[in-house]
Amino acid sequence: MADMKEKEKEKNEAGAALLNVEEVKPDPYAAPDGGWGWVVMIASFVCCLVLDGIAYVFGVFLNPLMEKYEVDNATMSGVGSVLSGTIQLVAPFVSLLVNIFGTRIVCIAGAVVSAVGFFLSTFSPNVFVLMLLFSILAGTGLGLMYVPAVVAVGHYFDKRRALATGIAVCGSGAGTFVL
Repeated sequence: MADMKEKEKEKNEAGAALLNVEEVKPDPYAAPDGGWGWVVMIASFVCCLVLDGIAYVFGVFLNPLMEKYEVDNATMSGVGSVLSGTIQLVAPFVSLLVNIFGTRIVCIAGAVVSAVGFFLSTFSPNVFVLMLLFSILAGTGLGLMYVPAVVAVGHYFDKRRALATGIAVCGSGAGTFVL
């Protein structure tokens, strides 16, 4: 009985040597599928919540802004429309910046640009300046935040990438609901 087990073991070892099978080592660059990735996913969720919340609830501020600037509905609605369009329009350029500088730097730069745009837009004397500062400048900043927020999740997940990305972009709907 022991002889049969030894022969079978020798046969398996000989076959492994013949096939030159080596021990499989884990890839050091593979996505960790969890751990810090969950924190990144939550941060991405918050980014999407804030930026899409701001973009999609512009209609709530429509009447007060129309009264302040004494313009019609179509003119003031253009400010919100250009903001939403700018966020999406800058995405191809932002993806190039993400490849060069990384997701963290680009997202932080977007937060700074959008904060400056929103702050300066409070001093807008007319709708044209509001469109430049709120829609174009702040919209560019929000666009700089959106792409890295979604892309960063993919760096930390492999097997659960679809779930993590889905939860992260759910922040868009949550932002519209909450804000």
